[in-house]
Amino acid sequence: MARYRNLLSAASALALTAAFATTAVAEDQDTEGGDDGDRAEAEEERPDRTVEASAEVQAAAGVEEREPVDVSDTFDDGDRVFIWSRIMGAADSEVRHVWERNGAEIADISLEIGSESWRTWTRSQVASGDYAVRVVAEDGEELGSVSFTVD
Repeated sequence: MARYRNLLSAASALALTAAFATTAVAEDQDTEGGDDGDRAEAEEERPDRTVEASAEVQAAAGVEEREPVDVSDTFDDGDRVFIWSRIMGAADSEVRHVWERNGAEIADISLEIGSESWRTWTRSQVASGDYAVRVVAEDGEELGSVSFTVD
């Protein structure tokens, strides 16, 4: 019987962890051909950027076909909120989605950027509070941000 209690306890802990997890998804847009070998080379030798990197950032109720759906700045307690971003000028690098609630950092998710125009998103089930999510480049520069409220 103790073995079943331990198994149930482990399953409950896993479910609780999953309920508060923030998930990251990266998708490409308008990428040009190349195989994984090309990408590995690009990661080793990153070119100097002549175009300044930037990000368009939106909070939404979902993402369909790589586009945000039901963009808003207010959500309800318990909703799943997607932070969608279009990263420009940061190919072959990483950016981070840094989530904050009521001024305190709650998540910092790294996302690989594979081309000069790349759409990516993270999502989280949210509780009441004031949120801000910043898109931050490898060098620490903030590329964009979005704020929203959960009632």
